[in-house]
Amino acid sequence: MKRRAFITAIAAIVLIGVGFGAYLLASKSSEHRSTVEGLRKTTLIAVDQVVSGPEKFTGLIGVNGSVSSVDESKSMFTLGCEDACVLMPVKFDGQLPEQGTNVVAYGKVEKNEQGKYIFVAQELKTK
Repeated sequence: MKRRAFITAIAAIVLIGVGFGAYLLASKSSEHRSTVEGLRKTTLIAVDQVVSGPEKFTGLIGVNGSVSSVDESKSMFTLGCEDACVLMPVKFDGQLPEQGTNVVAYGKVEKNEQGKYIFVAQELKTK
């Protein structure tokens, strides 16, 4: 009888653990979904506008441009306007786009260690 109670208690603990794990996974997934949906609702801004005044842009924004170069070793690429008049460095930890691709990069303008502005993308959307 004691063995049956012990097995039942262990089974209950395992079920509670599985339920809690499922809850955590579901909450992370919905949190990511809402972040991605929030990113896509941001205002789209041209690269040249961001480069001309990066300090003006705070919070999440979407930057429209064409990939002019890619540096896989640094997980970075350069985003420019159609005539490549201005270039903006973009840090992205995901799959980097190919050179020449038109993209919208969603993320934030940040200062790096050297005090230079860089765009840190959280998501890319190919146009």
